[in-house]
Amino acid sequence: MRGAQDAALQICNVRLVVAIILGPLADENLRRSLFLFEGKSLWSIFIDHPIGTVLIVVVLYTFYDGIFRRRD
Repeated sequence: MRGAQDAALQICNVRLVVAIILGPLADENLRRSLFLFEGKSLWSIFIDHPIGTVLIVVVLYTFYDGIFRRRD
């Protein structure tokens, strides 16, 4: 049943497997980093550090490119 749904919706199984594997790791590391910054706002952490600002720009560009890119 799951394979038929994937074929009908054209879902890539590799993305699903990567999400299942990396999801818990990302959650654990987010909790660890929030503990290290002792309750500071997540946005202030990203904005105060230059690498955080670069990461936000890259993520926003990725979403923009994926949504508004021409489809062939």
